[in-house]
Formats: sequence, structure tokens, C-alpha cells
Amino acid sequence: GQLDAWLHLVRTHDSETLQKQFYRELARRGIARFVQDIVAPTLTRIGEAWSRNEIGVFEEHLFSQQLERLFRATLANMPPVAGSPRVLLTTLAGEEHTLGLLMVEALLTVEDAYPVLLGPQTPIAEIVRAAGAKHVDVVCLSFSSAYSPTAAAQGLRDLRQALPARHALWAGGHGVKPIRRPIEGVDLLPEFQDLFDRLTAWKRANAGNVAA
Repeated sequence: GQLDAWLHLVRTHDSETLQKQFYRELARRGIARFVQDIVAPTLTRIGEAWSRNEIGVFEEHLFSQQLERLFRATLANMPPVAGSPRVLLTTLAGEEHTLGLLMVEALLTVEDAYPVLLGPQTPIAEIVRAAGAKHVDVVCLSFSSAYSPTAAAQGLRDLRQALPARHALWAGGHGVKPIRRPIEGVDLLPEFQDLFDRLTAWKRANAGNVAA
């Protein structure tokens, strides 16, 4: 199917065809469905192929670079509105994958939330400072499958302890899928649908007191 065809393009390093097909799918589906229907499953497949040594790190990086370029170009043409919730986006130290952050930023932007971008690899104390300074409602961290689930769970517990209760804490990406035990005060969002659902629930719960 389509996923196999794209995996083949990744394996054969045909970046140009890949880029063209991505742009076409993005135009056809819109950004939210593009992320859910195309990007998320393709990333899963690439992760699986990589873990079976069917593709190398370098193919995986090429694919991520292509997508990052696509998301950056798309986001550059989509100025954020002063929506809500205000969501601080970053990763913990040691997580240098930024594709997840870009995907979340794109979804927040089309859902009229307001992304506050910190970039990757922010120390916990700085995340806490930024959350206060930027008056965010939510801190959202992204974890790739390369990040240790044990380290992710510990980092989330440490951050939750340091973060004032008024800020919600969301964690998304493949890296949170293996975390089986709930972490108090943390919303684990392994799938993009979970992010949509959480966002919808937040807006419903805060409909009365959002500043106009």
C-alpha cells in the first residue's frame, strides 16, 4: 500500500519524490488529517523498520528532515492566533528529535490553540520558569521512540513536582507508549487522536473562563 511505497522511497533515498507526495497529501487532506493519517503511521513503520535493521539511522534522519522542512514551510504561512490554551512546547534534556514538536505545533495552530515554542532539550528548572513567565496553561513535552521510557517517566515525575499545579502537563509521542503506569498529574498522549481529545476536553472545561 501507500505506506510501503513511502518506505521504499525512504530506503532508496528518493527525497524529491517523497517531498512532492507529502505536499500533495497535505494539500489533499489538510494538516490535521495529514498528521494523523499519513505522518504518524509512516513514522511508526519507519521506527519498526529501523529496529529490525531494515533501514539505517541515516534513512530515518533523511525522512525526518523532509518532514521538518514541510512543517516549517507550512507553519511559516500560518501565523498563530492568540487562541487557547497557551501550550509551551519543548523536550527534556537528551531528546533532540524536534519533529514531534513541529507536528504538535501544527495541530495546535489549526485547532486555534496558542503554541509557545521553547525548542528542544530544556532543563526542568527552565521549563518551570518559562511556563510562569509566558503564562501558559499547559506544558507539552514530546518523546520519540529513541528516548528511554524509564527516563521519560522519571523526567515527567520530576517536572510535575516542580511545576505549579495551575499548569497542566501533557506528554506525547512514541516514547510515552511503553509507559504503562499512570503518572499523577500528567496526561500521556501516545496518539495524535489523544492530543485532539485532550485539547477538546480542555476547551470545554475552560470555556467559561478563557480571556477573550
